[in-house]
Amino acid sequence: MIRGCQSTIIPNSVTSIGRTAFNGCTRLTSITIPNGVTSIEDNAFNGCTNLTSITISNSVTSIEQAAFSNTNLPIENSIRYAGTWAIDVTDKTKAKYTLRDNTTGIADYAFFSCSNLTSITIPDGVTSIGSSTFYGCSSLTSITIPDGVTSIGSSTFYGCSSLTSITIPDGVTSIGSFTFYGCTGLTSITIPDGVTSIGQDAFSNTNLPIENNIRYADTWAVEVTNSESSTYTLRDNTTGIADYMFQQYNNNSMTGITLPNGLKHIGKYAFQGCFGLTSLIIPNSVKSIGECAFMNCWGVTSVTIPSSVTSIGERAFTGGGNRISVVVDAGNTVYDSRGNCNAIICTETNHLIAGCSTTIIPNNVTSIGGCAFMNCGITSASIPNGVTCIKDQAFAGSALTSIVIPSSVTSIERYAFAYCNSLTTITCRNAVPPTCETDAFQNVNTAICALEVPLNSVSIYRETSPWSGFNISAIIPQTLVLNDGEVFENEKNMIVDQITYTRTLNNLEWNALYVPFEIPVSQLIDDYEVAYINGIHSYDDDDNGEIDRMSMEVVKVKSGTLHANHPYLIKARTEAAKQMNITVNNTTLYAAESTTLDCSSIYTKYEITGIYEKMTGSELAGCYALSGGTWKTIASNSYLNPFRLYLRITSRGNSPIKVSPLAMTRINIHVKGEDSSTSVEEMMMQEQLPNDEIIYDLMGRRVENPVKRHIYIVNGMKRVY
Repeated sequence: MIRGCQSTIIPNSVTSIGRTAFNGCTRLTSITIPNGVTSIEDNAFNGCTNLTSITISNSVTSIEQAAFSNTNLPIENSIRYAGTWAIDVTDKTKAKYTLRDNTTGIADYAFFSCSNLTSITIPDGVTSIGSSTFYGCSSLTSITIPDGVTSIGSSTFYGCSSLTSITIPDGVTSIGSFTFYGCTGLTSITIPDGVTSIGQDAFSNTNLPIENNIRYADTWAVEVTNSESSTYTLRDNTTGIADYMFQQYNNNSMTGITLPNGLKHIGKYAFQGCFGLTSLIIPNSVKSIGECAFMNCWGVTSVTIPSSVTSIGERAFTGGGNRISVVVDAGNTVYDSRGNCNAIICTETNHLIAGCSTTIIPNNVTSIGGCAFMNCGITSASIPNGVTCIKDQAFAGSALTSIVIPSSVTSIERYAFAYCNSLTTITCRNAVPPTCETDAFQNVNTAICALEVPLNSVSIYRETSPWSGFNISAIIPQTLVLNDGEVFENEKNMIVDQITYTRTLNNLEWNALYVPFEIPVSQLIDDYEVAYINGIHSYDDDDNGEIDRMSMEVVKVKSGTLHANHPYLIKARTEAAKQMNITVNNTTLYAAESTTLDCSSIYTKYEITGIYEKMTGSELAGCYALSGGTWKTIASNSYLNPFRLYLRITSRGNSPIKVSPLAMTRINIHVKGEDSSTSVEEMMMQEQLPNDEIIYDLMGRRVENPVKRHIYIVNGMKRVY
């Protein structure tokens, strides 16, 4: 940084003037930049308040931010921010400027707030005009933009209130936001056909007859012709109407507009508040209509949405006290006239949406928009799989009595179904309860409204708010697949067309079978052996009053039907049969319940229970489960899957059960009728005889009070007591 000098000679060897090099040199009055210098960096002469003369060589190609700010130079004091653009100027009068012929770009803020500037000549070599270049040049009356310019930055002519007309050359494709904002004297402008983008508020606060209505264009192209003030016609090559383009706050001047074929997009708020607009025809080329596009267009009483439209924004046709009647073409994808986000078509072609009682929503819909069906007369609706979100107030106040929510829906927003007082049935197919605001069902009588959920999700819905407040039951599909090991929660008996039970057996031994439907034995007999449990027997081999071993007696089933919710054993005959796939048609699916088979004796309770839930070993302490063809103790750190059986052994009276540790490790399965011998030595020695059986001695006489250590006949078999 150099200070204190009145004049400075910069040697020819210098190629760049560094940042803040002469910053604050208040005594500096003049300086010459030699030919070798190519760049003047930011703030290089900032604050040189007495600097009145400077010679900038042609070699300078870039002048950076605030290089000559706060000086008394006649032109360069206007150069505030050059960024990365080169700017070369000649020292002309402060009223009229001519840029050098080698100028290729005018920097951002180059003539910012140059209030004395009345005219400027831009050479043909310029291709771009920066942002805020002529911002606040309130005396500028005319400007010629050469044909080589392709872009005009944002706020370029902001506040040029004396500018009355301008011609934008054919090469320009985009006009930045706020470009002509506040050009109150501007009455004439020529916009070439090549312009495809007009930025936010580009022509706001001007006196142009049409363009003053262009408020936000964002990235959409908008091309207009200078029509009379009451009816407008867009150019034939117009492809999009900008956001806020014709938004007229309390302005009734527009009475009609012709939208060309080829138009694809109508921006958000594009016609909001055009109260005088009385007719509207949307061409078949339009694909999307932005949110609030025709909000409060009270003069429009009907509009036809063509089948080309695939997206309509929220509240696109909301209108004061008089609602627009939206007529829907066949195959179309729109919501209703109040708040539209994606797609809905009525069940009848050309039906008024406001009058629909049943609604079909196409499969391409991914979201139900806010207020989409608010206060509508629809009584039922089925949302397609693909919708992931039902937004706030989507069905609020509607006449819905039933609604089907697909498995794809993961979230339901505030008041989505609020004040649906007639709602009696909700079918929600997602196995995981959708995230749901607590007031999503405000004022719905959840106590009487039935909520149907997937078969194995009843318990999780009952534990999740606000779903837990409903009367919850399971959805039973007409074609049902029960996969072994998955929780089964059905609460009611129901006829179904087809049930398929799938399972992989780990071995060729006996396995548990417990299912909620009947199976004809004839369907199993070729591939499986099936048996029911007939009883459990205890052995006191050394006659010391302690059980040494136990055996479960089973009987093979060779015909008839296996009952639902009843404990059975099943064994695959071949390796291929281990892959079970049992299908039964036109049958009853029974409610899920745990059935206990009582095989108790006088002193001991033997209870075999079937389950449809998953149970941990800690819940089944002291119990047994089938493993490898025998009943083994269930470890505390293991679990028992649904569609399984467990055996619990407890004392039936006050006397404790005396069982040797070895006997408790496993219980063998004994198939009745397959004994190798019937001698007394091979017969089961029981600790008791069942008190509910008829007992005979070996002579065939009925015995009322059996004597210990005698042989009796019970159920056709010899027993020792």
